[in-house]
Amino acid sequence: MTSVAPPPIVTSPRPVRPVVKGSALLGLLQTTDHKVIGMLYLVTSMAFFFVGGSMAMPIRPDASTPGPARPPVEGEGGARHLRRAPGQGPAGSAGR
Repeated sequence: MTSVAPPPIVTSPRPVRPVVKGSALLGLLQTTDHKVIGMLYLVTSMAFFFVGGSMAMPIRPDASTPGPARPPVEGEGGARHLRRAPGQGPAGSAGR
């Protein structure tokens, strides 16, 4: 009894589907692959973290340098939040 070898599988030298220019971004946005979605989520969250950090630095310049916060300057109203309005003394002194 002789055995017959199966015919060889012939592959195509070109891709099955042609690659369209610009399809990489569209493919990323339309993907349902959970690994790709996870990477997109990670990249997006890191990007917004750095954008938010760069926007926070001009708002709080003292946060960008180590050490204590800048002391209040006289005439700037640094301790204004510690003063009490008239009639708002310590507890129990409202009737005096």
